Amino acid sequence: MSYDPQKQKNLHSERQNDRTDQAEKEKEASDSEKEKSPQKPRRSFGNLAKKILPPISQMKFSDSAIFVALGAAGFKDLLDLISLTGIGYFLVIIMTFLIFIFIGFMILLTIMSGGGGGFWILLTLFGGAGIELLPGIDFLPVTMATVIMIYLRILSKRRKNQEKMQAQESYA
Repeated sequence: MSYDPQKQKNLHSERQNDRTDQAEKEKEASDSEKEKSPQKPRRSFGNLAKKILPPISQMKFSDSAIFVALGAAGFKDLLDLISLTGIGYFLVIIMTFLIFIFIGFMILLTIMSGGGGGFWILLTLFGGAGIELLPGIDFLPVTMATVIMIYLRILSKRRKNQEKMQAQESYA
């Protein structure tokens, strides 16, 4: 067998070309896979804050009823501290029902004035009232947390409704 440097050089360059072509094909395949699969948004505190915290533009003047309900919830949570002493336990239970009825009407006013509503809000309100009547954990500020959760839900519904309206306008 004779040694031919030119053939050896050609063979080496062909192998290099094959490797380069194969690398390019793999890169194109991975690029096409990236285009097909939706990219997940990066999880950062800024994205989380935008999703959870409602924009101030979603707040309306009619939301003052929610802030009145929040004040009533704070009053109710202060009454719970009185029930810990044992004095006026039945008075606190009666006030719990009355305050939750009042909070329900305030939330209804907010929903009627352009907020989102639905079964979820009613379920949240009844769930909060049920937790408040459980002995032993009724001293926690569950009422205020319930009103805040409902308000955030209303603002979220408003934002979704506004996005739907803008999408419909863009199609028209």
